[in-house]
Amino acid sequence: MIDSHTHILFGVDDGAVDLEESLELLMQSAANGVKELVLTPHGNMKKEAGLTHKNQILESFSYLKSMLQFHEIPLNLHLGMEVMGDFAVGQAWRNEELFTLGNSRYLLVEFPFTANANFACDCLKQIEACGLKPVIAHPERYKFITDNPAIAYEWNRKGYFLQINSGSILGEFGETIRHTVQILLKHQLVQIVASDCHHSTHRVPNLAEAWQLLARDYSPGYSDLLLKVNPKLLLADQQVLIINPKNPRKQGVRHVY
Repeated sequence: MIDSHTHILFGVDDGAVDLEESLELLMQSAANGVKELVLTPHGNMKKEAGLTHKNQILESFSYLKSMLQFHEIPLNLHLGMEVMGDFAVGQAWRNEELFTLGNSRYLLVEFPFTANANFACDCLKQIEACGLKPVIAHPERYKFITDNPAIAYEWNRKGYFLQINSGSILGEFGETIRHTVQILLKHQLVQIVASDCHHSTHRVPNLAEAWQLLARDYSPGYSDLLLKVNPKLLLADQQVLIINPKNPRKQGVRHVY
């Protein structure tokens, strides 16, 4: 499996606090059957901070890779970033402050949990205008998606890709989010499942459990598509598959934006 959304890189965001926890998370990931992993620390697009943050990430990434080899942990690491979707994204990209996923054209983007659909859609258009392909992190956790999952269908139609968290599948974020995930999965609106792991004791790597649940409730082929096939296509900078998305129509809603 490939985990394309993690906060394992130590000392750069709200994830692993030190090298020891980073190594523990890498070992947990390997034990879960993960073969390749993308480190996606949160981006910092505050004025005059972006390049400094980028250099900190590069330094931490280089050191962690050397420690991975020293401890003989069987993983292949890639670098990325989880970018907060706002109107600074375009300028940050032009300033070369951002990392795409594995140096591909795919950019992992999240939104403030207080954001509305129009704000999110405007940000996605800005990312697309930069020549990038948006991968939307944990859409199931945004209220405007739980209220109206048809927005996810519109995103798929526009060629945007959805990444849900394994913890959401397993019910770790509550029943409302788990129910939203079930709607998105049933209507084939999800392209990638990732752990979004942060720590070795909570929000841990748990892709193996998610794979088993998806295989049981849907099919092993669906599990493989979301945890193996599409993440591999992404890292190869090839076209991630959006297969027959269906519209979970909300009564009275004709257009999302």
